Amino acid sequence: MGRNSQAPLFLVCCVALLAVWLTFTSAGGGSTAPPRESPPDTSQLLLPGAARPHPAVAPSARRFLVAFLSYEVGAGDSEVRAALRATTTPAFADQLLQQRSRRSAEHPAPNPRLGDLAVVLLSVNPPLASVTATARRPSGPEQLSFVFALRNGRWLASAPGA
Repeated sequence: MGRNSQAPLFLVCCVALLAVWLTFTSAGGGSTAPPRESPPDTSQLLLPGAARPHPAVAPSARRFLVAFLSYEVGAGDSEVRAALRATTTPAFADQLLQQRSRRSAEHPAPNPRLGDLAVVLLSVNPPLASVTATARRPSGPEQLSFVFALRNGRWLASAPGA
């Protein structure tokens, strides 16, 4: 095949490419996605999503963890028990309060301080969140993990975490 016989083939290919290009550009750049809409306002939703769990989880978790750490080292007074019952599901409260604390009430251990707290939404339906925290003990930091469930508009500790 000579050089002149390739010219019509080249011309046909150029026209075909031009037709394809025009087709895609007139159809929105080849995109099959619908036009972008502004994202919905999730600020009013009860559970806005995994990246931003409901803000009430952290205060509820902090209140539970402070009571849990106090109970765990021997502070089993009625105020601590009431705080545990108020911040846990009934079944989990029973489970926790049946366990003996690490120390007796006569010789309580130093109360550990609550450190960093991380909340991750596990599920929207049912509403569940994982809460991980650091307890700063005299012997060193300890990682704590609990599952929280939304019950009657309140986040309650419902089980130990993984």
